[in-house]
Amino acid sequence: MNGSMKDFIDLFSANFFSNLMNSGSIQFAQYNAAVAILIKNRIPFDSEYTPGTRRDDPQLTLTIYINPQTTIEFSFTDFSLTDDN
Repeated sequence: MNGSMKDFIDLFSANFFSNLMNSGSIQFAQYNAAVAILIKNRIPFDSEYTPGTRRDDPQLTLTIYINPQTTIEFSFTDFSLTDDN
């Protein structure tokens, strides 16, 4: 990861990531923006989509790696592929 821990904390304190952390839902454009920010800042992450079944809702997961012992995981079951949420 490039930059200092302060830069990382500043990034995740930003309004965009604060809204993600406090929201139970996300629009696809917001998810793409989060991925773009992570790539731009060279922060390692995994992205996973699990389609729904009769038993389980579909799920979108973004796992961000802070260091080998620390990760942040966002899991969304309420998401929209359009901006008409």
